Amino acid sequence: MAEVQVAILGLGRVGTSVGLALKRYNARAQSKHTFIVTGFSTRPDDTKAAQKRSAVDSIANHPADAARGKDIVVLALPYAEVKAAYEYFAPDLRPGAVVLDFSPLKQEPIKWADKQLKNDAHMIGMTPLFNPAVLFDPVDTADRASEMLFDEGLILITPSVTSIPEAIELAADFSHILGSRTKFTDPAEHDVLMAATEVLPDVLGLGYYLALSRATGWGDVQRNTNPTFGALTHSLFDTHPDDLAAILRDSGPDVVRVLDTVMATLRDLRAALAARDHTTLEPVIASAAETYEQWYNRRYHWKFDDDAIKSAEPPGIMSALLGGWVGNKLRNRGSSQDDDPS
Repeated sequence: MAEVQVAILGLGRVGTSVGLALKRYNARAQSKHTFIVTGFSTRPDDTKAAQKRSAVDSIANHPADAARGKDIVVLALPYAEVKAAYEYFAPDLRPGAVVLDFSPLKQEPIKWADKQLKNDAHMIGMTPLFNPAVLFDPVDTADRASEMLFDEGLILITPSVTSIPEAIELAADFSHILGSRTKFTDPAEHDVLMAATEVLPDVLGLGYYLALSRATGWGDVQRNTNPTFGALTHSLFDTHPDDLAAILRDSGPDVVRVLDTVMATLRDLRAALAARDHTTLEPVIASAAETYEQWYNRRYHWKFDDDAIKSAEPPGIMSALLGGWVGNKLRNRGSSQDDDPS
């Protein structure tokens, strides 16, 4: 049985879920290959949680130690730590290693990777759109990790212009092993989409919290909070201020364009509320509820009529993966215990 050496840098919700999904694959009777996972995190609580749940086989104390000699490096660190991480671990990557970068934005990380990666190593951007069962659970903490996080989901694969086909194929195969469908996207297009669906909600939550917390009466307001308040402001709980600031910095122009549209809509809603114009509000709310339900049903069942979405493959996909980029590198080691990938 061939071993695939994997490093997971960052053991939050995504990183720990990757480890759990790989362990699930290992446990399947028909699995021909085994993932050996080394973890690294800058957050001790995340490290303890990942170890407790057996998402990793070992823990490294430095990103370079975790990545050294690995076939695949899953980069799921907080965004503000990603640039420095490339500088730390890039010199220790083995020839042919593939970095799967799960950063929320892609244009800047691709630049960082292009600058740092040597020795025939490659970076592919990966963005998971989670299992629809967790659509209303946005909190990004290690205790929310699950082997099923990627099941019935979609992973956006974002190659750079220098990405080789074998590394792109590996990223798609890896996505299918995690349980996700795949779709390819351009880095600039990706960041525009993430600005609208990931970053802007954080901006709205930040603005909402700042407005309330600075207003007269905050002492009473803060005592009367429930999950609705927490859902809108969760990024101030689960995202480090440095990470949120870095994400806003690198997505600023894209966010501003969408924010302008939202602000115009809010002004219209404010005018209707101030005028108690129920003849305007009621049909707007009814229409929004109807289209929201349509979106939810499409998202839950992935009914978007998109031919570019490729379904997850059966568990045997690892034979294809090992027959490609990683497989060639593993066979070059001359291990007599490797399975025949044909």
